[in-house]
Amino acid sequence: MVAWTPEDSVLTANSEFFAITESETPVIRYPPGGKFVHAPTAAVLYQFVEVALEGRATRVAYLGQPVWAWR
Repeated sequence: MVAWTPEDSVLTANSEFFAITESETPVIRYPPGGKFVHAPTAAVLYQFVEVALEGRATRVAYLGQPVWAWR
């Protein structure tokens, strides 16, 4: 993924985790630039920020996807 942002932009792990009635696992979405990126892409971005930028070992295998991504 390549993204162009203003020079003063900071990539953070401000992901949102929420529950959906169709699944027992939490679903993730990531809001870079004011728009939402949903799982599975959001999980990859979240893990990248956590591991590469913050130095925290983070697993994302437990995260679910929104219902529309199941098709």
